[in-house]
Amino acid sequence: MKHKKKFYFILLLVAFIVAHGVASWWVGEQAQQISTQQVSYLNKQLERLSTEQGVEQSVQLELDTVKRGVWSSERYLTVTWFDGKRQQRYVLEDNLQHGPWPWALIKKGQWKPVIAFSQMHLLEQGAGKNLYDWALGKTPLLINTEINWGGQFNSHWEWVALVNEKSKEPFTLGAGSLEIHSIGQSRYQLQAQAPAFSLSYQGEELRFIEPEIKWLSTNPNSLYDGQVNFKALSFEWRTETLLQAEHLDIEVVQHSQDGYFDLTTQADLRHVVIDRGILLGNFALRMQLERFAQSVAAQTLSSNKPKTKDEKDALWLQKLAEYPKYTVESFIWENDGGKATLSGFVTLAPRLGDELDKAALEVNLPSGVLKNVIGQEKGVKAAMLSLLLEGLIKEGEQLGFLLYDQDAIHVSMQYDQTADNYVLNGKSHKKGDMQAILFKWLYWLVNQ
Repeated sequence: MKHKKKFYFILLLVAFIVAHGVASWWVGEQAQQISTQQVSYLNKQLERLSTEQGVEQSVQLELDTVKRGVWSSERYLTVTWFDGKRQQRYVLEDNLQHGPWPWALIKKGQWKPVIAFSQMHLLEQGAGKNLYDWALGKTPLLINTEINWGGQFNSHWEWVALVNEKSKEPFTLGAGSLEIHSIGQSRYQLQAQAPAFSLSYQGEELRFIEPEIKWLSTNPNSLYDGQVNFKALSFEWRTETLLQAEHLDIEVVQHSQDGYFDLTTQADLRHVVIDRGILLGNFALRMQLERFAQSVAAQTLSSNKPKTKDEKDALWLQKLAEYPKYTVESFIWENDGGKATLSGFVTLAPRLGDELDKAALEVNLPSGVLKNVIGQEKGVKAAMLSLLLEGLIKEGEQLGFLLYDQDAIHVSMQYDQTADNYVLNGKSHKKGDMQAILFKWLYWLVNQ
């Protein structure tokens, strides 16, 4: 009897192993198909992006299966970056463990059945050798991806600290991570963060502390349609002048359709300091761009690109005449001296030569904001800036460009192409007269 029970147990165990092997083989086949479809989709989107933007750079993915086993498959993912005639090639080795229960997930105590679990790492070959050098011999990049039964996936990327000081564009990237989630219908959400990032280029340097980016795609037919949010605890921009801020937050929302795209942007800068001591204060901006032609960059940067600056400018004007609309909903500048606000909109008409359709500008700038900034300068420079501000206000008042009531500077201007005149601070001006006012004011400023 005991021998029969032992026999039945062994038979059951063998049957389970065979059944699981068959299931793993079939599930592995489904995982291969899903992976191939994802690579094909990404290649189409990357090709579309480079074509529409008219750039010589492009990226291509290639997935090869080296060994197809019952429980797992060995694969290579090749990422090739083309930059004109130059190309850089990165190769990632992939151990794809077939479902329903990949061993790597079972070791973590995860018994929920999945199609597959992928473990990738960058190989030290091709352009990947540079990354190994920058990572001081450590494996620069690890990617773990879980593929579920609906074809969606959750992917976790980790990279070590990368330091490149030898090239013309040195950079430093702190060890960080990236989370990518597939949310169905070829839509994705992404979140990446690192402790620090710096980049130098042609004498300029940009530094971020604790940068973080979030991205949510909204259009299955366009990989780059969606919402992007970038923020950092602090940043520095070093040129001839040093610009610093304790907080940076930028959000961009884009939607494309029929060769056009709409864009909404808002930005927030806190405690902005220039030249290591002059506190500018806080800035907030919200603006919109509607029906802008996606082919602008493609036409100006294509193989038949304009030969002269005049030809390029003419082509830009031609594309801009396709009736995009710019709206500055609000621009706020605030510091200890008070708060300054600007809002308005500018619309471009569809006829060349009559690009400006309608415009409105309202500015209320407390003089305390400007005086607070100027007051942070010392000695002769502070006195010169104060005199320049007084002269600028006085000249603007004489020309009728602005109104000044000792507390704030006011500018109100409206333009309507149908009326063919400007209304500046309540007074009507013909187009030629308005241009003369602006020219005289700017001429005075340039000659100071």
